[in-house]
Amino acid sequence: GSSGSSGGPSRMRHERVVIIKNMFHPMDFEDDPLVLNEIREDLRVECSKFGQIRKLLLFDRHPDGVASVSFRDPEEADYCIQTLDGRWFGGRQITAQAWDGTTDYQSGPSSG
Repeated sequence: GSSGSSGGPSRMRHERVVIIKNMFHPMDFEDDPLVLNEIREDLRVECSKFGQIRKLLLFDRHPDGVASVSFRDPEEADYCIQTLDGRWFGGRQITAQAWDGTTDYQSGPSSG
């Protein structure tokens, strides 16, 4: 077992943000835009178990079905990642990881 390094560098701000992928596919919303709200609510309920949600975003046009959840503390994000990574959500197996602090999921390849 590794002992936690006390007095180490403080956690980076982006470590409070969890990136969840494969939550949906953009095509899901072509037929029924309301599906987006359902997914957001389901995710909000699920993530509120881990800590205080600061911000919850669904990148509904992202082909990887990306959602980002910002918590108050990095520990809450850790807990969320441990619990959700590999879980099944609405018939899809999702992945959860800490945001790397650089990737902007909002601006995908712009078409047209």
